[in-house]
Order: sequence, then C-alpha cells, then structure tokens
Amino acid sequence: MRTMPFETFTRQRRVGQPFVTIQKKGVLSLNRAAFEALDSPDAVELLYDSDARLVALRKVDSFVEHSYQVRAPVENHATWLISVGAFVNYYEIDTSRSVRRPARMDGDLLIIDLNDPGVDPRAEHAAASDFDA
Repeated sequence: MRTMPFETFTRQRRVGQPFVTIQKKGVLSLNRAAFEALDSPDAVELLYDSDARLVALRKVDSFVEHSYQVRAPVENHATWLISVGAFVNYYEIDTSRSVRRPARMDGDLLIIDLNDPGVDPRAEHAAASDFDA
C-alpha cells in the first residue's frame, strides 16, 4: 500500500495578538488579548488621528463624561463590546461591513490602523469552522 504525503492540520490561533473588529452599525469588539492589553477596562475613551487614519482606545474611569462602557462578553464568547456609533458617524468611518484588524499597544493606547484592509471575521470564522467539522 502506497503512503500518501498528507500532513495533519492543527488549527493555530495567534495567542496574545490583540484584534479589534469594527462591526456593522458601529460596534467595536475586542478579543481577550485586546481587552487585557488595555488592563481589562470598564470604560474607554476613543481617539482618532484623521491624517494617519488611526483609532485609539484608552482605559478611563467610567465616570469620565466622554467614556464609552465596555460590555462584558455573553456566555461562551470571549469578546467585549463597545457601542461607538456616534464616533464612527462623526469621523465617517466605514461600517458597511464588519472588519477585523490587528491592534497594537503604544503606551496606554490600543491602536487600530484603518489603512489595514483587515479581514471579514465571518468569512474567517466560516473557513475555520469548515475544518472543525
């Protein structure tokens, strides 16, 4: 019997890589690494660099007037949500489709580069689910 040159696929996740998804209708979702990079905030403030097209989040106290609440994940999900509709509308940030982008810390800022094309999180999840079956 001839041996075929198959290799075993083992699903690899980038542990520790912060990701932020800008969802349709102006919701940001943070993965666990992004949430922990911000020191597990109850609230954040939002910053925007229009020249560089960078969004930044910074942990603040929830009593800060311009803070945005970080909602805890629903059961069986490790995603934290922030409603940012007014922010994305004001800066005309495209939310016609959901886009997942890597994020990075710079001091106390979690930075998302809108120039990065990102990926459709549903397509990425669907592709991974094909292998989970």
